[in-house]
Amino acid sequence: MGCFDSNCCVTGLPMHSGDPVRAALLIAGNTQTAKEPKMCEEKALTENSVRGDNMKQLIAEATNTVIKALRVPKFPPNLGLDLDGTISESPEYFKMLTSIWPGKIFIITYRRNFDEARNCVESFGITYDELILVDKMDGKAAVIAEKGVDVYYDDQPEMLHNVPENVQVFLVRNGGNFDFEDRLWIMSDRTAKLI
Repeated sequence: MGCFDSNCCVTGLPMHSGDPVRAALLIAGNTQTAKEPKMCEEKALTENSVRGDNMKQLIAEATNTVIKALRVPKFPPNLGLDLDGTISESPEYFKMLTSIWPGKIFIITYRRNFDEARNCVESFGITYDELILVDKMDGKAAVIAEKGVDVYYDDQPEMLHNVPENVQVFLVRNGGNFDFEDRLWIMSDRTAKLI
């Protein structure tokens, strides 16, 4: 029997051992509850006996659920990732994401040395189809449009200024774009509009 408890939730999803999104988030350690975590998390993991290939299957199902929720225009969607400040900020997350992503994966980085960039990406164990270096601010947006990227992660809003509207963009928070002491995003007047 699954565990239902209103105090056990992640981003509004019910805490249930049969929910692949919830199970994947639990295993990844991304549980955020409104109140203290309860035994239902441990019970869900015990009931599922999630190990090895079963874990990958649950993560793949969770990824597909997230992709459907994003309402990307095609399936499988193409993924674009920045290297510095994005992959380097959370390499284990991006290693897991790229290992199960169903579409093409493009690493799009503002670097000059291709061999150094390739070695860096590969040192993180990232799966990818193509590594692309750009040398100007709008270079990433042009590549994203040209390659048909549907979902894109970066840490610099300046690089995202002209990304096509149909692309789902995720801004990765780090010390270069977020003031953790003041709890405020750091942006220029070119990239942000105060409301």
